Amino acid sequence: MHVKVGEPFALVLEAQMGTGFQWIMEGELPEGLVFLQKEQLTKEDAKNADLQRFRYRADEKGRFVLTFMYRRPWEKKINPDTRKTVFIILAE
Repeated sequence: MHVKVGEPFALVLEAQMGTGFQWIMEGELPEGLVFLQKEQLTKEDAKNADLQRFRYRADEKGRFVLTFMYRRPWEKKINPDTRKTVFIILAE
């Protein structure tokens, strides 16, 4: 994903919020990225799908990697089959 430095951007992931599962960013937020907001879109907003939208801003040029895992936040043991999504952000 290509973004411009200083401009907000969003990452959107499909989820089934009623099951307790949600997308959780793993690890630390890379230096140079700023977390702005996390939103859960209703089925009406998302046209019959549950979505989570994460908003960020890059404050400097660079390559950033964000990894999200789809899991229940209260479960301490992570199943090896847990779904992962990786975003590579190139800020210019």
